[in-house]
Amino acid sequence: MKEIFRQCTYFLFIVLAFSFSEPGLVLDADECIVVEIYEAIQAEYGVQVLTPYGTLEDAELILIPTTIEEGSYKVNVTREAPDLYALEGTDFCIKTDYCLELALYDEAVLKIDHTYGYTKGILLIL
Repeated sequence: MKEIFRQCTYFLFIVLAFSFSEPGLVLDADECIVVEIYEAIQAEYGVQVLTPYGTLEDAELILIPTTIEEGSYKVNVTREAPDLYALEGTDFCIKTDYCLELALYDEAVLKIDHTYGYTKGILLIL
């Protein structure tokens, strides 16, 4: 009898907890933290880079840290590599922190809150 009462109490608690949650807390977009902004320069044929492992590899993009003015921007993004997204139609790329979205010219909102520090803002992929 005590076990049945305990299970009913847990069930009631869970139902009540979810019934009072705010609907505005659920996002329809994937939210990613922006940790760096780069100007991306397409490397010419034959340009190589030395990796941390002491090997030479062909360079595809040269990424130079830069800033973007604080604000919100409607952008299209494409994933270039894990945690690296190109802002289509610009020379900018952004580095994210554990963003798993496989974007291919996806609509997004880029919110830049800071031009300094570890995080620069967020990327909401719609």
